[in-house]
Amino acid sequence: MTTNRGAIKGALGASLAAESHARADRFKRADEVLDSGGMTRGKRATPVALVVRDTFTMPADDHALLAQLIERAMAHKVRTTKSALVRAGLRALAGMSNAALTAVLTDVEPLKQGRRPVG
Repeated sequence: MTTNRGAIKGALGASLAAESHARADRFKRADEVLDSGGMTRGKRATPVALVVRDTFTMPADDHALLAQLIERAMAHKVRTTKSALVRAGLRALAGMSNAALTAVLTDVEPLKQGRRPVG
């Protein structure tokens, strides 16, 4: 019985290793395909000293805007993420005059603070 168990354990380990290698290979090939099509990933910045995770709530319409902006970027062969869009938006807001910032902020519907129930 121990020999059979050992053989099964060895076969399982080999199978998991092969799957891990195959997955890494698929990601590498996908990156090569995307990169060869002229897709860019944005600037390669120096590593960020501190990254902070946060959560926030937004209306479904605003969340849909993120998807629309990602599609617009892809149409111009620029890959982006929701996080990058939020960061770019913050930089755009930071570059505005106080009057322009106030105008944009007063146009945003305020939401009740705190977590809302899902559904």
